[in-house]
Amino acid sequence: MEGRGYTMKQVTLTLVLLLATGFSMAGEQAYVTDQLEIQFRSGPSTQNKILRMLKAGTPVDVLEEQESNGFSYVALASGEEGWILSKYLTRHPIPSSLLEAKANSGKLAETLDANKSLKAELQSLKTEKDGADKTTKELHEEVSRLSSELTTIKQASASVIQIQNDRDSLQKKNIELENKLQSIQREKQALDSSTQQNWFMIGAAVLGGGILLGIILPRISLRRKNSWGKF
Repeated sequence: MEGRGYTMKQVTLTLVLLLATGFSMAGEQAYVTDQLEIQFRSGPSTQNKILRMLKAGTPVDVLEEQESNGFSYVALASGEEGWILSKYLTRHPIPSSLLEAKANSGKLAETLDANKSLKAELQSLKTEKDGADKTTKELHEEVSRLSSELTTIKQASASVIQIQNDRDSLQKKNIELENKLQSIQREKQALDSSTQQNWFMIGAAVLGGGILLGIILPRISLRRKNSWGKF
């Protein structure tokens, strides 16, 4: 309890000292207040370049204090000089317990931010995983559909090949039938020609026989008459 009470006294004293920072500290040593880090600039304006960040409790020598703009010109222990806001300076060192609490508070804030960032990243990864699972399912469905289409195409191709084979066979048979038909037609033409020749020869023979009979029969009749006349 005594240790805790002592700490509360230190905090109260620190607050009182912070309220007293409105008095000029030019030419005195001062300390950076319990802000975790403050900006150490090249000039007395927030527009000037930030040279570095000073941690809480850093001792500085105040060389000049400008009340008009609220900046103090200070020198670090390393000899480097620059400007910081006067409201972040105090005449007395900051109790280590307060610095530690402030540091822990900052670490807690960083941890919370990191935790929040990790949660957001985890949610993003979960969303990506869900998307990947959905894509994988869609790909499996697409593969199944393509496999089914491929089977159908193979079956159709087999049918087409069979149809082509049947067509080729029919064409071959048709050619054979045409060849047979042409052979039969040639045989018929030859037979018709032979028949015509036979009829021509028969006609010629009949005609020749008729002519021969026409010559022979009158002579036979004449001979018979002569023979009867003798009797």
